[in-house]
Amino acid sequence: MTAKSKVLACLSYLGILVLIPLIAAKDDEFVQFHVRQGAKLTIFGIIILSVVRVVYMVFAISGLFFGVMFYQYIEEYIQIVFAVGFFIVAVFGIISTIIGIIFLVLCILGIVNACRGLTTPLPIIGKKSAAKPSVN
Repeated sequence: MTAKSKVLACLSYLGILVLIPLIAAKDDEFVQFHVRQGAKLTIFGIIILSVVRVVYMVFAISGLFFGVMFYQYIEEYIQIVFAVGFFIVAVFGIISTIIGIIFLVLCILGIVNACRGLTTPLPIIGKKSAAKPSVN
């Protein structure tokens, strides 16, 4: 494997840049292994963080809606809504940060494997995309 292959394999773990090695090294099995790993990591990252953010927005908007709706009847309710809303913002902020750190660590691990010339699947998500499907 060449230095060019290693550089292209490293690009596979940098989000949308996975398209460069996908197009530039179609015949290099080492690069394509890392393209599969990086693409799967990017897609899972986008999906998981999007789900967390959508759930957060649902909680935030529903809290504001109920707070405005009941404000004229129960003034104490708005204080509860703000307290719960602050808690939800804090919890989802922590969850998003932890998920982001996990994906950053997986990206770094993939780049290190690519630089070393290894085709080791990434933990958590890599085992499913490690084997190339057989054609019968």
